Formats: sequence, structure tokens, C-alpha cells
Amino acid sequence: MIKISKHAIVMISNLKIKMTENPNIHEQQPFPSENLRPLGALSLGAEIEKSNNEPAVIAENLKRLERSGEVGQFLKNFYVAALNEEPILEKVVIVPSRADKRLKNAGGRAIPPDVSKSGQAELHIVTSGGWKPYKQIMASRKATATMTAEKLGIEPAQLDEKLFAAFVFVHELGHVVDWSQQFGYNRNNRRNTRLSEMAMLPIPHWLPSEVLKSKREATKYLSRHKDHLATKGIHSYEELAQAQDLAYHSMPTENRPDIFAARVVKKLIEQ
Repeated sequence: MIKISKHAIVMISNLKIKMTENPNIHEQQPFPSENLRPLGALSLGAEIEKSNNEPAVIAENLKRLERSGEVGQFLKNFYVAALNEEPILEKVVIVPSRADKRLKNAGGRAIPPDVSKSGQAELHIVTSGGWKPYKQIMASRKATATMTAEKLGIEPAQLDEKLFAAFVFVHELGHVVDWSQQFGYNRNNRRNTRLSEMAMLPIPHWLPSEVLKSKREATKYLSRHKDHLATKGIHSYEELAQAQDLAYHSMPTENRPDIFAARVVKKLIEQ
């Protein structure tokens, strides 16, 4: 059973947010693997295992997710599971979002507290449009989808858009954990580390989503640096996009959130 502190339960009850098992969820959200328990079979209980100091933030996040359609309601399970792993996440503000230009090829984005509008760490996650945005990301970023399946210990064919969305969501929460544990929210240390890692990518300082968004510019870069990229086995735009994705997820500041996401998601789906 997933648990919330008594203080948080009171706050959540006041907001009339209840987490109960949906008897129809299994039919709505089939899981592709016969070896893993369907998420719909999970009991969502009513208590958070660890004491929380920000029950109002937690309650508001749960309310936002609940009001964000099927995707938000599904991700609510993983939010609570992540909170149980890392109480530092209790202060994160979750912002359900559309698949705009910034999120179209990513699905989610974590923003540090020192640069966010709220003054708290924020997680902007795509919930509008149902599962279609995540299907599109999986199709356009095949390397990311394959790596996600590998880190979850399943076959690529077993990874559906729902499980992929859950991984993206918890991965972004993992960035907040990483900022706290590795950098103590020190902006300069975080920024300098990130810049040094991004400088080593096939196209330095480009996000994989930017390679997809700016295909023309990426192709021009490939043409200008074809000899250098050829030494890395990159000869086409498709190979460049895949290599960018693989190198990006190998960066420590991306790999650590991936590890966190894999731990939380696997623990929940294997219960």
C-alpha cells in the first residue's frame, strides 16, 4: 500500500482528493507484458510512507493531475511512488502542459527553483492530447524508447506509450533529486557541469529534441563536420539523431535521473 502522512491526508481530504482503485482502469490501460502486473491492478491506498512537510503542495499537485485527464490520472500513481522514494520532491510544483514547441519532442521538463517562476522546482509534463504526444516521441526518438525499455528490464515491444510517459515523468522528477544531491541547488556548479557534459555530444550543446526540431540546421552541421563525425560512425542525419540521443542519455546528469526513474517505475509495476 502507498502511504501519506496524517497531515497530508487531512489536506488532501479537505480538497476532496481521493486515491482509490479504479475497477475499470485495467480495460482502459492494457499493459503489454504478461510477465509484469498491469498498473490497473494496483491499489492506490490512502497514506504516503514518509512524513511530508509540504502537504498543501502535494495536495495541489494531486488535484492538478486528477484534473488533467487520463494521462494526469495515470501519472498520479508514479508521483506518489516517487515521493515515497525521495521526500525532497514534496516541494516540486507539477504543471500539466500541452505539447508545445519546447515539450513536443521531450514530453517533460524540470526547471530548477532558482530560475522558475514559482521559486520552487517545477515539472512541466505533457498531459494534454492524451497518449498521442508520447506515441509520437517514441516514434521519432527510437533510441530513447529502446533505452527506456532496457533500463526497465523489458523488451522494446513491451514498452507502450503509458509506461513510456511514466518513465519520462519520473525521470524529470529525478532531475530535482539530482540537483539537490549532486549540487545542493548551486546554480554555478550545476550549470558548469551541464555545459561540460553537453560539450561532448556529437552536436555540442544541442538537446536531442533540438536535433529533431531543427533538421535543416543539424544536416548542415553534419555536412560541415562530416569527416569528424564519420570517425564516430555517423554518416547520415538519422545516425546523427540516434547518436545524439545515445550520448545525451549517457551524460551523468541524465543517467542518474534515468536510474531513479527505472527504480521507481519498476518497483511500482512489479508490486
